[in-house]
Amino acid sequence: MGRTTGVELMRGIGNSKFVGLLVFLVVILRVMLAASGCIETPDSGNKSDSVNESATYWPTEGWRTATPEQQGLDSEKTEKMQKLKG
Repeated sequence: MGRTTGVELMRGIGNSKFVGLLVFLVVILRVMLAASGCIETPDSGNKSDSVNESATYWPTEGWRTATPEQQGLDSEKTEKMQKLKG
């Protein structure tokens, strides 16, 4: 009988530990992706409509425009950057 091979370990109790570890890793990966915003969750606040609209947008009559504030920027700081640029 002697030594136990890796295959024999996978058949016994080692298999259930392996499956448990795999499930744990998948859960951790999903939590990390949800926390980083890479995937949408019902409570993430992301609207599917806006995501789909952005993905299908193509400027046929001109580019969309927005103010710095609409994009979450400070217009005073962007003006200062433009002045520094020259």
